[in-house]
Amino acid sequence: MRAQELQAALEALPAELIQRLTDRLEADPDMRVTVGHWHRCPMTIAGVDRFEIVEDGPEHRFASAWDRYASAASRLTWRYFPVISASAAKADVQALLRLANATLAARSGTGLPADEPVAVQ
Repeated sequence: MRAQELQAALEALPAELIQRLTDRLEADPDMRVTVGHWHRCPMTIAGVDRFEIVEDGPEHRFASAWDRYASAASRLTWRYFPVISASAAKADVQALLRLANATLAARSGTGLPADEPVAVQ
């Protein structure tokens, strides 16, 4: 369920933002990505200024979905002792990268404008 929520939030983002995110994650496979904090979350990695986004805009909704997704994998330290900033598991970052690339591929294969949301199967 959380993966579907992350996918839906990702699909609402503009293609250029998704492309910047995938480019930066692919350029540095060992990049530290944070959960629960804007410092190195996917949106800041993609170049979004957290002070310039709308509270309920697609970037904010994606950041929230990412936090729920990346902290969901029964991590006892997160669950019982929340920290302000934790690093996401490498598997979660790789899953995000796969979803982002699939979203971009689906958009490019439809003939629709690149920023038109398309459901990824």
